[in-house]
Amino acid sequence: MKILFPDTLHFHERNFKSLMDLIALPEYNPIFISDHNELKAKYGYYQDVKTYVLKYYDDLKKLNKIDLFNYKIGTKKVFSLVKAEMLSYLMAQKNWYSEQISSEDEFIFNKAYRENYETLLLNMSFCLFWIDFWKKILKQHTNINAAIAFSNSLIYTKTLSYLIENTPIKLFVVEHFFTGNDYYFEEKYTHIANNSDVKFISFYKKLKNEFDNTDEKSKHNDIIKAINKVRLANNKNVKQPLASDKEKIKFDNSNPFVLIIGQVINDFSILETDLANINSLQLYIKLIDEIIQSTEYNIIFKAHPWEKQKANIKQSLTKDTIYEYIYRNYEEEDIRRIKILEDYNLEYLITHSKYVIGLCSQSLLEAAIKGKKPIQFGDAFFGRKGFTYDFENIDDVLECIKSNKRHMLNVSEYNELQKFLTILLQYHLVSVHKSGISSLRNKLSFENQLIKLVSNKKEMDLFPSEKKEDISIKKKFFKYIIKITVSNKKYKKFINNPERFFLDSSNPISTLMWKIYSC
Repeated sequence: MKILFPDTLHFHERNFKSLMDLIALPEYNPIFISDHNELKAKYGYYQDVKTYVLKYYDDLKKLNKIDLFNYKIGTKKVFSLVKAEMLSYLMAQKNWYSEQISSEDEFIFNKAYRENYETLLLNMSFCLFWIDFWKKILKQHTNINAAIAFSNSLIYTKTLSYLIENTPIKLFVVEHFFTGNDYYFEEKYTHIANNSDVKFISFYKKLKNEFDNTDEKSKHNDIIKAINKVRLANNKNVKQPLASDKEKIKFDNSNPFVLIIGQVINDFSILETDLANINSLQLYIKLIDEIIQSTEYNIIFKAHPWEKQKANIKQSLTKDTIYEYIYRNYEEEDIRRIKILEDYNLEYLITHSKYVIGLCSQSLLEAAIKGKKPIQFGDAFFGRKGFTYDFENIDDVLECIKSNKRHMLNVSEYNELQKFLTILLQYHLVSVHKSGISSLRNKLSFENQLIKLVSNKKEMDLFPSEKKEDISIKKKFFKYIIKITVSNKKYKKFINNPERFFLDSSNPISTLMWKIYSC
């Protein structure tokens, strides 16, 4: 089996050990692409490597605003392929993190065109650069069976994903899980951050049925294995300081505190969502304002320590900005009700808090494991699974804590949490250890796939075109039917993310419809 790896930046590490062990076997032929590795981790900042793309840059610069926004490669808008990576740079810039940022393509494009034109042009230019690069690679390496990409939020993987989406090449996207001993390995052509297949109702129900149909002894063993994995969690990115290293947190009053768990401001789990506001910093400030003004609770904001390591940030941006905001706008009495922390033991904070609130943070899972019923308002992949409060806006979050809703999981909810973790860890994620190899074999199985890429002079066109293929006619038919049968809101969801539209549905036929639509 011939497998294409679009980079050598992520895979030769412990987090994917079982994958590396698998492809070392004789029946696998891995192809690692190390070309232009220096461009694969730019995260939207390309000013210092502009010479790579001058020919694309000059052509794009000639376009007016409307034509630039609508510029396509085949059937795909170039802007849609660069939006996430460009935001990973721009969101850490003051003109972006100082205001509310809509997730709408047109809003982001217009703001970038108006305020960061050079960054916009360079990101779009590198999209064209990677398209040409991957076309050459795919012609050079024929009969590829699969490609394995990390995250699939950056331009160099999104372009590869687009080119192979309508070919026999399967794309698998990988990403770390917070245990450090397991990772996602999913067949998809979209990003994976906060977008795991378990998020979709029909997919989760399928795995849940597998779990429910096992005998009681197997269920018990799977639950124990999952709990042990969580207890042995070794998060590679975030090392927790010992609670004993810190003094006990005290406020001037005896009121309980609300714990807000912060996320990195340019994390793809937020940037790739369709939230009304993808600026996490502004959301946290608004939440703090509302809690201070409308309740008697104290607040601890736990900033994410990884911001100091993250590309394009390299500082405690969220922590420092919130700190400055509070001291600039609050009276001393209210300031004493707020603590902004970064390097502090999360387990201690969860245990001693009343409510735990977060935006797309896997730390909310850790809170649930500690018995808290977490409040999540970022449409997290683990939301709506029976053990969280799930809200779409801060007003609903505020109403939850003002009405003193139950903050601990009951027995039924804790059982749902155990079931979710078991299904996720035992039935879906891949272990970094040897036990993960058999799972990878199953996921990579090509027993039912007999089609091969042709390798004669009339090679497959790697630019899908609306004019040339029945696939486009099929998709236009789907688009028409869905437009006349669902609400405008659901139709918009279909246009933005067809996979999520189909797989979010509780109708069992929706999974089949997705397979027909995407093949």
